[in-house]
Amino acid sequence: TKHLHLVLNAEGGLSVFKWYIDASFATHPDFRSYTGGLLILEDKGGAVISQSLKQKVNSRSSIEAELIGVDDMMVKVVWTTNFAKIQGLRPERTTLFQDNDATIILESKGIGSW
Repeated sequence: TKHLHLVLNAEGGLSVFKWYIDASFATHPDFRSYTGGLLILEDKGGAVISQSLKQKVNSRSSIEAELIGVDDMMVKVVWTTNFAKIQGLRPERTTLFQDNDATIILESKGIGSW
């Protein structure tokens, strides 16, 4: 509401950026998937950035949709981390959370794990 304001405070630093990224496989009539991403600052406890978007390419599986979703959101992940650094903040780490085990393995070990 207009009486409740969002106030971001960098006092004490922003030590941990937590990104939650998920995809919904083939939800549109043209079989495109949907990606959603959310950034939470651990120290502050609130969502700072959220975005949902229709994927631009078709995927053949939920694993592929999750990989495309991470790729789509990675620009924001890198941008927010670099923006914080330019503002003089030093995030300790940026963590990406996923809910698909096969996608997590592919993201951490590469195509050789398949």
